[in-house]
Amino acid sequence: MFALFGALGAIAVFVIFILISVNAKPKIDQIPTRHTIVTTTMPLPEVVQTLRGLAGQQKYRFALEDMQRQVIVLEDDVSLWSYGSFYSCFIVATPDGGTQITVGMQTKSPQWGPVPKRQHKKFTDLVTAAVHGTVS
Repeated sequence: MFALFGALGAIAVFVIFILISVNAKPKIDQIPTRHTIVTTTMPLPEVVQTLRGLAGQQKYRFALEDMQRQVIVLEDDVSLWSYGSFYSCFIVATPDGGTQITVGMQTKSPQWGPVPKRQHKKFTDLVTAAVHGTVS
């Protein structure tokens, strides 16, 4: 009997988290606490085009762009291991003509542990390779 209640409780939590993640919106007012800084010699306009081009690669799709705040957000969907995430790229031109990209991650539903960390690293590695940058 207790196993049945436990299973029903787990299913209820799963459904609630799915509903939260489906209705989630990215926050672009500030850099997420989970972030990594990538620097590149590529100029800002070229970086913007490159980041836009990442939509459709692997599992990522375009979510939001606000060039007044200089941020581009990509997202992924709910999967067996994750409730989905937003990947924000805050872009700033550097004095030497290059660009600094702060790659942040915001999960769509409460989620902690190795899965979000691995997803953030995977996306950061994709951005770093695409802009021929280095992680600082």
